[in-house]
Amino acid sequence: MVGARSQQPNGTFVNGWRIERVLLASHTILQLAPKGPVIVLDIESAEMPTMVVPAEPKTSVTQIVQRLLGTMAPGRAGMNTMFLREAFQRLRRRQAKRYWAIIGVVATFLLVAVGGLLYQSWRVKKLEQIHLLAEEIFYTMKTLELQLAELQTAVASQPDSPLKQQITENLKQQVALRDNYNNFATELGISRDKLSEEDWQIYRIARIFGECDVSMPLGFVKTVKRYIGLWKSTPRLREALQRATENGYTPAIAQTLSASNMPPQFFIWA
Repeated sequence: MVGARSQQPNGTFVNGWRIERVLLASHTILQLAPKGPVIVLDIESAEMPTMVVPAEPKTSVTQIVQRLLGTMAPGRAGMNTMFLREAFQRLRRRQAKRYWAIIGVVATFLLVAVGGLLYQSWRVKKLEQIHLLAEEIFYTMKTLELQLAELQTAVASQPDSPLKQQITENLKQQVALRDNYNNFATELGISRDKLSEEDWQIYRIARIFGECDVSMPLGFVKTVKRYIGLWKSTPRLREALQRATENGYTPAIAQTLSASNMPPQFFIWA
């Protein structure tokens, strides 16, 4: 600022100082002559215009992954990016192989499971068919036994009867039916090889007594064993057999039952 404080009547004064020229502050009191008018100046500072810098677009995680995997638009990539991209591609190929291996194992298990279910379904249907055939054969055998008994009675009264040939044919048929029935029973699990000796004897005696052993209800063997235990707990059966043996009843009773086409085991049952 250039100027001096003065009592001269003329001039321009700023804050009481006579000036020729001066840089005005933001708040200035300007007076024209010592007793002249006063002008108060409040000058707004000129602000520099703010430069707006456009924000860089944010890069999402997806875009970073796409860049690393090489799925974005082609462009230059740095060495680190190329290394990472190669590592990602190797990892992806390794995971793809692993996924295909897992899918193959799962598919194999599914095929085995489906095959097992189909086999079990087929097996159940087959066993049901065998069961029905075995029952039909068993009762056919029993019918044939009655016919043989009647024929044998007729032949006994007429020794020269032509019925002897029919008896021979019926006996052959009976043997064939028995073999088929034994095969079906074995398929259903009723055989000496698949059962304990005690269980096998229970089924065998039931068949001898004229019962279809393949159609026995659940718990049949268990119930028979319970009654066997009761017979063993009392001397009744043992004393009866001993008395029959001492008196010579056993051979006569067995022979009579056999002559009547009845199982000789009925002697013990009676």
